Amino acid sequence: MNVLQNRYVIIVEDFAESTEANRKIVANIFHYLYKKGRIQRIMRGIYTLQELLGDPLVISTAIHYPSYISLSTALSLQNIIDQIVPVVEVATSQKFPRTRRKIRVDTTTIIFHKIPPKLMFGYRYRESRIIRGYYYYIAKPEKAILDYVYKRGDPEEIFTINWDILNKKLLKEYAQEYPPRVRRWLKNIT
Repeated sequence: MNVLQNRYVIIVEDFAESTEANRKIVANIFHYLYKKGRIQRIMRGIYTLQELLGDPLVISTAIHYPSYISLSTALSLQNIIDQIVPVVEVATSQKFPRTRRKIRVDTTTIIFHKIPPKLMFGYRYRESRIIRGYYYYIAKPEKAILDYVYKRGDPEEIFTINWDILNKKLLKEYAQEYPPRVRRWLKNIT
């Protein structure tokens, strides 16, 4: 599947635009490949390879670019909170249709959160533990907790935070980019 060789996810609309092809024809081709079992459909107009369905973390950061796993998912994956989170939360600066705010990949729900472009920092590239050779972006723990406060409020209302793991200096540095309410929260807990 040469079209998907260097991409984890293909969005029909974006693909048609980048190749200057007719959108309807491109949609029909991808639908045909899906019916033949050559690719998998994530949702209408979004396709991936079968093997990638095994790791929703890889797919989650490939749908919108730039994006990275953050909020409670990143906190859980990096042992900042002890709770297991049943969804994958992704931060992105890209505008997306309302229908793509929450999607389902196999048995996993992925929720996208829009954040300002100036907050697109503090994340790293990590190899999938499930499918070797595939990667995703994830927020550093300090960034994930600030994103959580920015989008949802105080994480300690729901989770138990392992503060010993966090780099306090980096937390304060990152907080400077956030609105005053996030900085006030940080001042109150330190």
